[in-house]
Amino acid sequence: MLLDLTSGKIVRRRWLSDPDREPPGCHAEATVPAWVGSRLLVPTRAALYEVDPATLEYRLEQFHPWMTDLHSVAPRPSGGVVLTSTGIDAVLEFPEEGEPFRHNLAENRPCARQEDFRRVAYPSLKPHLVHPNYACFRGDELWVTRFEDRCARSLSGREVALPEGHPHDGVLRQGLVWYTTTTGHVIAVDPDTLERREHYDLNELTGSPRLLGWCRGVEVVGERVYIGMTQLRDSQHREVLRWLARGEAGRRLPTRVVELERGTGRLLRSFPVGNRVGGTIHGLLAL
Repeated sequence: MLLDLTSGKIVRRRWLSDPDREPPGCHAEATVPAWVGSRLLVPTRAALYEVDPATLEYRLEQFHPWMTDLHSVAPRPSGGVVLTSTGIDAVLEFPEEGEPFRHNLAENRPCARQEDFRRVAYPSLKPHLVHPNYACFRGDELWVTRFEDRCARSLSGREVALPEGHPHDGVLRQGLVWYTTTTGHVIAVDPDTLERREHYDLNELTGSPRLLGWCRGVEVVGERVYIGMTQLRDSQHREVLRWLARGEAGRRLPTRVVELERGTGRLLRSFPVGNRVGGTIHGLLAL
């Protein structure tokens, strides 16, 4: 969807779905997009699409037997893309030329040896041992946010600990890497020294006894930080169950994009973007 920050209204929305490519037991979802050169690429659970940013018209870009439960796409420095597959705890690299290759982050998983996931039932891939949400290159290093390990780690072994919660995004903006944790923290880290430069706790800043929501998606534009918040839904995930036991009689804040002022940490605006069942935000991207 396209959100106009001047009016605060959704100006365009399109359902990105390809039922023939969805794995059994998996609902269609668009996940974390990225600019790859001048092209806007958006993964779904089982394929990668190119989307026209003006019209939101889309066409299939790539489909592959390894693509299942995709959560993000990012450019490779030497061309092509890198994708995260939470379903198989892997990072997938697709060069512009040559064969793709797969980084299995949990080698002891039986499914790590499988080669075609197009007809594997989605629920059978759980529980995830690593759950990599977002991967991108910083220079020659490939970094991955590891939900279950509460950290971001490069494949060369460098690590950013994120004990405040399970991480989702890890995007490079204005010289800093911006991490979100699903528990409502936004943390900016120097990509060279790995030192923290900014940290915002939305639990404190929101000042509401209602349940904050699942924090995913971050974008930085000038001195503003935009964060995607998804209304909590009933779930068997242990983190969600703990949250649902707290709060103001279980009342939940809606799915929304919040605008935060850097430096002061003031929450300036909130843009509701959900529907009657809450809706899900996986990622944000400035156009």
